Amino acid sequence: MKILIFNGSPRKQGNTVHLIEAFMMRAIELGNETVRYDLDRMFIKPCKACDACANNKGRCVLKDDFNAIYEDILEADGILFAAPLYWYSLPAQLKILIDRLYCLQGLNFKTGSKKVGIIGACADSTEDSFQGFLYGLEKSIEYLGWENVGKVLATGVWGPNDVLKTAKLKEAADLAEKFT
Repeated sequence: MKILIFNGSPRKQGNTVHLIEAFMMRAIELGNETVRYDLDRMFIKPCKACDACANNKGRCVLKDDFNAIYEDILEADGILFAAPLYWYSLPAQLKILIDRLYCLQGLNFKTGSKKVGIIGACADSTEDSFQGFLYGLEKSIEYLGWENVGKVLATGVWGPNDVLKTAKLKEAADLAEKFT
């Protein structure tokens, strides 16, 4: 199984990355191929809503790093969306990728079955802080006909290594097992 991992965190070694690494290690142990995209280090333009993709077999006419991601999305069996919570929503790094999935309309949003997981990290102490973060992601996953296999939400992790003191790393590793 090929699993794409979209890291929406700008931190190179923050809580989100620690959770991603736990997920990746277990996914690889299980025999999966993983491909990680650190979105903060990529050049992805916002969707222009020009609808050219509708007449272009789902291909976006914008020239940027999304073009390589697009091919992988079509080929992948699984996707992990991972990001910190910013102002009770998705950070821009991940939101811009989600918006660019609009080009899939040129394929009638039919990309084959995919298993999808979500990882989130935040300083707030309760999971209800993730409502805005999760709503858009989960509705997008549902709309695309993909299977949401689970989520790991790490709360109370303010400092870049706080998640290392929690059981959330094991939960992230366990999430990888739901992709098999």
